[in-house]
Amino acid sequence: MWGKEQLRIRDDFILLEETFFDQDMQLVKTIGTLKVGPLGGRPFPLAMRMTSLDKTDHWTCLEYSEGRFDLTLPDSLFTLSNLRNPRP
Repeated sequence: MWGKEQLRIRDDFILLEETFFDQDMQLVKTIGTLKVGPLGGRPFPLAMRMTSLDKTDHWTCLEYSEGRFDLTLPDSLFTLSNLRNPRP
């Protein structure tokens, strides 16, 4: 649970940066967009990096190379039963 999260978002709704604060409102970590490009026919953050303030030499990078949007998914896909025991 976070004390606060701040988002910086472009006019076209692309997330540029998210900052996470603890319960004492001290900045703990950030995730920032490194590269924006087309994905699934729309602009999307293709590379993002999460960094903790106490370990700046440790980070996690998310890179997307493929994506699809506006898929039709069955209502049963995210039921508790199906999440516990997935069916094809």
